[in-house]
Amino acid sequence: MRIDLILKIFSIAVVLTGILWSYKFIPIYLIIFIFLAIILSFKIEIKNRKVLNLISILAVLIFFRKISLNSIVTSGINSVCFLIGIKFLEKKEYRDYMQIYALVIFLTAGITLLDFNVKFLIYLSIIIFLSTISAIFLLYFDVDKNLKIDKSVIFSTFSIGSLIISSSIPLMILFFLILPRLDSPIFNFLNKETSGIIGFTDRVTIGNVSKIQKNDIIAFRVKMQKIPVKDLYWRGTSLTYFDGKSWSKPEYNFKKDIIILPNEIFPVKFDQEIFLEPYSYNYLFSLDYSKIFLEKKYLPFIKKGVTRKIIYYAHKISSGKIKEKVRNLGKYLQLPKNLNSKIIELAKKLKTPENIYRYLTSSQFHYTLKNLPVSNDPLYEFLFSKREGNCEYFATALAIMLRINKIPSRIVVGFFGGEYNPIGKYYIIRESNAHTWVEMYEDGTWVRIDPSIRIFPEKISYSNSPLKKLKIYFDLINYYWFIFVVNYSIEDQIRIALKFQ
Repeated sequence: MRIDLILKIFSIAVVLTGILWSYKFIPIYLIIFIFLAIILSFKIEIKNRKVLNLISILAVLIFFRKISLNSIVTSGINSVCFLIGIKFLEKKEYRDYMQIYALVIFLTAGITLLDFNVKFLIYLSIIIFLSTISAIFLLYFDVDKNLKIDKSVIFSTFSIGSLIISSSIPLMILFFLILPRLDSPIFNFLNKETSGIIGFTDRVTIGNVSKIQKNDIIAFRVKMQKIPVKDLYWRGTSLTYFDGKSWSKPEYNFKKDIIILPNEIFPVKFDQEIFLEPYSYNYLFSLDYSKIFLEKKYLPFIKKGVTRKIIYYAHKISSGKIKEKVRNLGKYLQLPKNLNSKIIELAKKLKTPENIYRYLTSSQFHYTLKNLPVSNDPLYEFLFSKREGNCEYFATALAIMLRINKIPSRIVVGFFGGEYNPIGKYYIIRESNAHTWVEMYEDGTWVRIDPSIRIFPEKISYSNSPLKKLKIYFDLINYYWFIFVVNYSIEDQIRIALKFQ
């Protein structure tokens, strides 16, 4: 087989591995361009580099025309992908292949700022292996571009490449363990694109939560003992103001609800270790009502939204009830202007929390994520027309009818349920677990009351299919990757060093 063909095949394999890893961050037109360039490279190779260089410069300028800290990484990735396609269209010499490998390395570096999970190790290992083999074939190519090699040479090249990589692994591990780690990653300001992975929001518009509930992305993991599913309420924040369509004005006092601790192992009591994925807000979720303990080193990353994975701890202090002295109950009795009179009549007829709850959980109402009531008055349509909706419809109806009867209430947004990983002993909470419920105030205590929990069994039952189990085991790898690799810190290095004294 001709060496130039072998080299081209391996170069394509290296590029496609990088594209497969980063495809969700690359516009579809660039992926199509790269595939077309690869196909065309078997038929034509352009010798006029000046034209291609000019096109490359113009393309890079276009990608960076509106540069900002929020787009610098994605703009760089797009530019690299375009340049890879251009390189395949050129007549390739030794330096051209080297440039292709260098561009793939830049692409890899950019993706690690956006998607640094365990897949990084898999794709990086494949890229390193293919690049090493390609570099050896490139030496043959540099000697004679028309050289033909047989299968024995190809197999020996694979053996040499494998030996080079395997012999470098111990050194890589050693460097990882001893090179100084920073509490604040020097390039962290570049990965703002990770913000907003979780669909959680501090403004609930009736019908919008269903969009989150259809998403299977992991929101956070919680290492703790397994408890009954009915008790898995993960509290985020509460909302007090309703304008007829949306709830807003979250109640969350950072200084009051979060205890900041020094950057060290702390002797505090906690029963939850929480691993939160990046998202656009700074609410820290915990089981029901808990004290939350946050290490000071994470404080810069949550003041303006959780832009990176963080770990914090919590200790549950109540289940479904929160004792609190509330001086001004007026905001918990607020009602939207022009509230439909039929809603008021129904609420006054039902009168008590028990009757309202019993009415909303009766057989005439149904839980659904499809064809939700959407109109200028969605609450009226839910109660008197469709009589079906998802959790925020039920919670809104309950809260408003409580307020009509002068019973203070608020909406709570967070998550419910979760899948337990028995090996890692932690819960997986996904966006599909997003949930809203109600807290009403009576006798100096906020009491949880959830009108939709009885009528959506899919929230409290999980598939035991082999594929589901496989996903849970793969998530275990992700979990340990975050603990031992991503979260490996200077404190860990000090502890390891002290053990060898």
